[in-house]
Amino acid sequence: MATQKYKRIPGGVCGVTGVTAAGLHCGMKANNEPDLALVASEAECNTAAFYTTNKLQGAHISVFKNRLRISRNNAMALLVNARVANCSTGEQGVRDSNVLCNRVAAQLGVPAEQTLHASTGVIGRRLPMDKITAALPALCAALSKSGGDDAARAIMTTDAAPKSLCIQIGSGKGAYRIGGMAKGAGMIHPNMATMLAFVFTDAAIGARALKPVARRVMNKTFNCISVDNDMSPNDTFAVFANGLSRVRIGPGGAPVEEFEDALEYLCAELSRQMVLYGEGVTKVVTIEVERAKTPAQARTMAMAIADSQLVKTAIFGNDPNWGRILSAACSCGADIDPARATLTIDGQTVFAKGEPVSYKRKIMQGKEVHIRLDADNGQACARRWTGDLSIEYVKINAEYTT
Repeated sequence: MATQKYKRIPGGVCGVTGVTAAGLHCGMKANNEPDLALVASEAECNTAAFYTTNKLQGAHISVFKNRLRISRNNAMALLVNARVANCSTGEQGVRDSNVLCNRVAAQLGVPAEQTLHASTGVIGRRLPMDKITAALPALCAALSKSGGDDAARAIMTTDAAPKSLCIQIGSGKGAYRIGGMAKGAGMIHPNMATMLAFVFTDAAIGARALKPVARRVMNKTFNCISVDNDMSPNDTFAVFANGLSRVRIGPGGAPVEEFEDALEYLCAELSRQMVLYGEGVTKVVTIEVERAKTPAQARTMAMAIADSQLVKTAIFGNDPNWGRILSAACSCGADIDPARATLTIDGQTVFAKGEPVSYKRKIMQGKEVHIRLDADNGQACARRWTGDLSIEYVKINAEYTT
């Protein structure tokens, strides 16, 4: 993914042709912070969506799936609320989500089945329907090309900063754009998208072609991050393509590979921001496993390192205890022989072929920590991002509902 290919466009999702957004405060967050977001497209969007694999699922997920089934994967509007997950709220939670979709559709004059809703926040609480419905007219009226930042901020919960980005691919008549916003600070762990992330593009690509591309990108980006080894029941990742750039993706048009590479770049940036601005995170850790026996074993070792609380606390404390990293990789069930392995941290080899190696510079001291494990057992590789485990993380989650 070569960054020089892509021109960054201001506005987040609103950098995409035909996309407007808004975010405002309706009473769920303190301090008048925005807590309700709306994104709309002037044209129908072919849509590919993916959801949590947690058996506990937020009410919006069944609503999301059903509406995309009825609309044949077309969507024009997306409402997102923060602070209240609307999860474990029974059939009433599903009814509430449907009511909000229908009211937004009526306000915007778009088909009800093409209006979607997502929630994030505390599990077990119903949506404050009176507050949200009262805010919908103002929210719809506020849709604009300058609303992307407000929308990205509105979907935050404990995120330290909003996460959004828009890039342009190509130039002139062959140019198209991809813009996205995401939230995720805790309950971040792979096995889907591990958060809420919504990406819009003005490229023309059908839902059937979009789905496998988005799935591959998801597996290489959002499924490669871990903050705390807990998976949210509300995880949703969706890509919406409205085609308004008139640049067709596929045979006779722009290469699918080019589109996929650009989508991966954008999603990787959002993924990295999720770790960077995660709950209590003070350091971003990149983990690379090389020359593993199989891709699955490479992923297993990388995630074992990323999920190790001992590794994460050592990194937080600037403690160069590299033995914790090696132990995590060798205890996860993967086929690795320590007598053949080499471990490098921040560019310095600390362990090679079964023995420690002296190193000169300090490691695990900076805001960015890079870990590379060479298993010397094959050709497979894997990459993961994680953060450290800080005192502030414990404080945030010890007081989350109080």
